[in-house]
Formats: sequence, C-alpha cells, structure tokens
Amino acid sequence: MKRQGIGVYRYSKIRQEKRFIRLYRICEGCPVTRGYVKKIREMFLRHCPLEEQRLQKKTIQVCLMVWGSAGLITGLLFLRSPGMYNLSLALFYSVAVSKELIRIAEKSTERRILKQLEKALNDVRHFYYDTHSVIGALEEVASLCGYEMRLHIEALIAVLESENLMESVEEYNRLSGNRFLKMFLSQCVAIQEYGDCERNGESIFIRNLNDLRADILNYLLQMDRLQLEFSGLTFITLTPLLALPVIRSTAIATLPELASFYDGASGVILQVVYLLVTVAIYAAIVEMQELDAGLSKRHQMLHCLERNRAITVWLDAWEKRNYGKVQKMKRRLRRAGESMSPRLWILEKAVYLCVAVVLGAGLFLYAHGKERNHLISQMVGIERISQAVSEKQQEEMAVIIPQLVEKYCKEETVTYEHLLGELCRETQLTEQVAEVAAKECMQRIQEYRSCHMKWSELVIILLCALLAYGIPDLSLWYKTALVRMNMLSEVTQFQSIIMMQMFIPDITVLRILTSMEQFAFIFRTGIQECINEYSYSVVESLSTMKEAESYEPFRRLCDNLLMVDKIGIIRAFEEIAQDREHFQKQREEDTYRMIRKKAGKAKLLAFVPMLTIMLSYLIFPYGVEALNQFSAIMQDLNAM
Repeated sequence: MKRQGIGVYRYSKIRQEKRFIRLYRICEGCPVTRGYVKKIREMFLRHCPLEEQRLQKKTIQVCLMVWGSAGLITGLLFLRSPGMYNLSLALFYSVAVSKELIRIAEKSTERRILKQLEKALNDVRHFYYDTHSVIGALEEVASLCGYEMRLHIEALIAVLESENLMESVEEYNRLSGNRFLKMFLSQCVAIQEYGDCERNGESIFIRNLNDLRADILNYLLQMDRLQLEFSGLTFITLTPLLALPVIRSTAIATLPELASFYDGASGVILQVVYLLVTVAIYAAIVEMQELDAGLSKRHQMLHCLERNRAITVWLDAWEKRNYGKVQKMKRRLRRAGESMSPRLWILEKAVYLCVAVVLGAGLFLYAHGKERNHLISQMVGIERISQAVSEKQQEEMAVIIPQLVEKYCKEETVTYEHLLGELCRETQLTEQVAEVAAKECMQRIQEYRSCHMKWSELVIILLCALLAYGIPDLSLWYKTALVRMNMLSEVTQFQSIIMMQMFIPDITVLRILTSMEQFAFIFRTGIQECINEYSYSVVESLSTMKEAESYEPFRRLCDNLLMVDKIGIIRAFEEIAQDREHFQKQREEDTYRMIRKKAGKAKLLAFVPMLTIMLSYLIFPYGVEALNQFSAIMQDLNAM
C-alpha cells in the first residue's frame, strides 16, 4: 500500500512537471511573452547550468508568479476604479512587485549556491590532499554536493578535460555569473597548466582555496548586512501612493470645498508628480541594493531608433559638429561603466525630451478635462453656498446648477440676468435663493471657459522637457557615483587574483591580465585594450592603461605590473602579500562603510514620497482653504 502511494505521488508529480513544460513551450512560442521568458531563463542560467526540463519548470514558475501578482495588482487598483492614473499606478506597482519577486528569487539562488560552493571548496581541499589531482578531487566532491553545485562541478570537470582548454574557459565564464566560481576555475586551470608548488611549506592551491572560502564567507556576510540595512525601504517608498485616495475622500468628507482642489487640475497634476518621484526614488534604491556593479544594458530600443534613416543622418551630423564633446562623452560613459556610445547617449536625451513634451501636454489636457467635468457634474458642498437655503432647495439646486452650467458653458453671450430669469421661471426657488444659484452658475461657467492650455503651462512643459533632457546626465552622474563606490571592491578583487597566481611557476603578466579581464566590469575596457596591444609593446600598453584611469589604487596596481619585468612578479607584489591580513580587514571595513553610506542615502530617499504627500497633498490644501474662508469671513464683517 505504501509503495502504491509513493507511485501515485510520483505519477502526479511527473504530470505536473509535464504541464509546466508544456506551458513553458507555449509561452516561449508566443511573441508577447517570449522575451520575458527568455530573460528569466538567462537569469537562472547565469547562476547554474540547470538541466533543460528543470530550467523550463523553474522559469515558468517564476513567470506565473510574476504574471499572477501583476494581474492581482491590476485588478485591485485599476478594475476597482478605472482611470488613467489608476492604470499608471497599477502598471508601476506590477513592475515593482515583479522586480522584487525576481530579485528575491535570484538572491536566494545566489546565496544557496555560494553556501554550497564554500562547502565544496572545503571538500576539494580534503580530497586534494589524498589525490593530488584537481580533477580527481572534483570527481569525489561531485557526489557529495547539492544539486546546483553538482552541475557546476560537472561543468568544471568538462572544461578541465576539454581539448581546447582556453576556449572552454571563455565559454564557461561567458555563461556563468558567479565570480567565485570563475575564480575557482581560474585556480584549477592554473594548476592544470603550471602545476602546484609549495610556499613556506604550504600548497599554493590549498592556500588559495582557503582565501577563496574566506572571501565567500565575507561576501555572504555583506549580503546579509545589505539585506538588513535595506529591509522595508521598498515598502516605505511604494506605500504612500496607496494613501492618496484615502486622503482625498477623508479631506472632502471633512471639508467639501476641497473637492475643487483634489478633483481639479492641481490634484491631478500632483498625483502624477508623486508617481514620477516615487518611480525615480524606487529605481535609485534598487540600484543601491547591489554589492557589485551590474550588467551592462543592451539599449535595444535606442538601437532600433538609431537605424531610422532620418535619425542616422541627424546623429552623423551631430558627431561631426561636436567631435571634442563626443570624445569627452566617451570618457564619461567609460567611467560610469556604460556600454552605450555617445550617439546613443544624445539619442536617449532626445527621446526623454520628446516624451516629456508629449506627456506634459497630455497631462495638462487631461487635468483640464477632468476639471471641466467636475464643474458640470459635481455639487459637493452645496449647503455652504448660503446658510439661508433649506434642505429641499439645496437638493433642487444640486440638480439645476450642473444642468445650466452644461447648457450654457459654451455660449459666450450668457449673462447673470439671463441665468437668474431662467432659474426663476423653471424652478420653485425663491428670488433670494435663485440669485445665489445664478451667481454659482456664472462662476462655474467662467471657470469652465478658463480651463484651457495657457502660455504659462506651455512654459512649464518646456521647463519639464529641459529637465527631462538632463535626466541621462543625472543618471550618468549617479551611475558614476555608484561605480566609484564599487571601484575599490573591483581593485581588491584584482589583488586577490594576483595573490592567488603570483606564486605559480612561470605565470606571466599577460595571463594575469586575462584573469583580471574575466572578472572586470568597471575597468574592463582598459584591460581589454591593454591585452590587445600587449604583444606590440608591453610597457606602452600597461602605461596607456594606467594613464586612461584616474583611480589611484588601480594606477598603483598598474605600477606593480610595470615592475614585474624588472624585479619579478613575487617582489613586485610582495607588499600586497605581506599585508594580506591587514588588507582583508581594510577591505571588509571599506565594504561595510560603503553599505552604510548607501543605506543612509536610501533611507533618506525612501521617506521623501511620504513627507511630500503629507505636506503638499494633505496639509497644504487645508491651509489654503482655511485662509480663503478666513478672508471671506473678514470681507463679510467689513461689509456689515
């Protein structure tokens, strides 16, 4: 009976996996979902070379979770109260929640693999003492690892046993996104090519494994520290937008005159401003949550626009007229770790400019349309028009005033006397109440006629367009600041690579540069150029790489590489090797300081939406309306 139950369980599990795989193939073949499925698939492949069926299952599970969350958010925010703002809000929250779910899945996978790798390195060290063979030790460890690490170990063994070793290494490094696995592979390849040696009675390979394990444990601690520092900030940033409808309804219920503010152009524009500010702050906080510099974006949309003939002609002419600016921009983009060219950069600025003009004009037109609709349909606060109006007369006024405003809003010849006469003929209102209603109608008609695009609003649109034109510059400055924070981490990683390879017999500077290039992001372009020119002139290529960068620790590293031919690699990097313990502590302290600095800025930014909404959307309207009512009371007292 028990075996039969196990068989039924396995059968149902197999059927479930087949459904996932069938659904994956459907989504992969659909033009709408193909790109997203491919993106999630690549994310999992960067962390682990999963088997095809399991890869498809994990990919479609994440996609279904993301799409389900997006559908639920859209239903709660948009379908409950359809409108342009709620649609934009639903799209933003769908994207934000999707990114958070993907980031959580990715970070949990990375953390699990790093823990498995740390244990695997300890096992490799144990079996290496017995076998004195890297491949033999890896084969022993493969049977003891978890599922993901076993796949990595098998991939490493396949690379080490391949006939064309360097091509296999490059292919593995291209597919893998784990720098510690790349570093471990680099050590295994070095042992395969040059053999192991002892330094102060200790195997170089074993010592490097110990250092690599220490780096992994330190990185895991940094990930935990970063997660702790940033916990709850995304929630604090995104939540205030959900309070806008509550604030509006509560304010109007408390003070009905505020309906003209919240439902008018000012309220609509403020809602959009809050949304844009929240989007920008959320994007900045997401960027700050990364320990290492991220992957370069592909800029597919900009490349598509660049292929347009008219845009190509304009970009060519711009490059010819601004040669010096183009060269300066190349250096700025390089320092920020951006892969785009100056052509794409100026095209991105133009796209932001055009989008800002279109969105600004559309926003003002939509706000004016909503305000006109409010004037001819809403009668909130009718009881406050006059204290002498009875409840029955208020109900009659609430019906007749919107009708008259809608009827005469487009007639230029309508007068107060005409409205008063029609009210007296068509309604049961007394003459005194009819005068009050006629004044209200005339005021609404005049406000309706003034609801159109004004020259001051055109100026605001142009100013916003200029600000949008500068967004790529601001983004580039921000990325440069983030890259500057990560520069030390990358340089210390280079130093770790050098210290792992400096005692290997017959190691060359070119081989060290190749290993550095495999792990580089910020300094990758300079290292690649140095490798390409290395065969022509060793000193000139290293000097050029040094002069191209202004970061002093990297320049000192270049000086050490330049001294290798004169005094040897061990003496050139002797200072780093001697100060290893101090260097590790300094690196940890610098990383923690960087995390605290990022977290401090992120915490300040996270509260900006909440404070802005409280001051300008909650307190400010009450203050303005209180001043207006006080002014009206003073005028009535003076009239008496």
